[in-house]
Amino acid sequence: MRPGMNKHLSRQEIELLTTEEIRLNQAHTSYCKSIWLYAWIAPLILCMITMLASNIDKLHIAFVWIGIGVVMNIGLCIENRLSTKKQTAHIKKAIAENSRSGVEFLLRDSSAGIEKITMEDIENIESQLKIVLPEFFKSTLTCYPFPKGSIAEEFLLPHSPSLIISNNGPSLTQHIDVACENPFFVGGDGGEELYYIDLNSSTGEVFVYSMETKTSQVHSESWRAYLDHISGSILALGNDKP
Repeated sequence: MRPGMNKHLSRQEIELLTTEEIRLNQAHTSYCKSIWLYAWIAPLILCMITMLASNIDKLHIAFVWIGIGVVMNIGLCIENRLSTKKQTAHIKKAIAENSRSGVEFLLRDSSAGIEKITMEDIENIESQLKIVLPEFFKSTLTCYPFPKGSIAEEFLLPHSPSLIISNNGPSLTQHIDVACENPFFVGGDGGEELYYIDLNSSTGEVFVYSMETKTSQVHSESWRAYLDHISGSILALGNDKP
């Protein structure tokens, strides 16, 4: 029987799925922590503006904006939790039923695995492009979290050093209207969109450039959010398979 044709899960595949479930839950926890740290900025600014522009009791204004901030933060966390539960439900069901059904996209080519990128490879990328890669990007490359042959490896976040170097050649970077001074292209959708980060940013905000409109805008507010977007895209493609 050819590898991957068995409907039941191997021990290695169960470990892979369990690791992915843990990663998704940790990503949710990290997201919620970020929300409660940074999502107060907008309500705080609006609260101060309201206090300056209104004669209403300042304590009353503060309570109103605190309430708005709490509701907004809880709403964002619940939305992300529902998305995480949707992604992990397939994994839990597969493990419980000892079946590959519904998670083939996560297990595809798992026996061969992704070729590891070393620090030497990363140093070569930096040397060739004359840049310094941010730590969040380097750690993702050295511990690549997506399956071999997935849309992540092929388009959204290429893993090959030669492809990374090619994607950041002057023929591309000099002819695109980017939204930052020091762009680094991390991937694309295989069609009309290219994704890039600002090498000067520590948060890993990801921008998207549309080749159709020739404009850039924010795609993901953090690197973690972009990785979650990739996980969701892989999951959606897996669900679309007959």
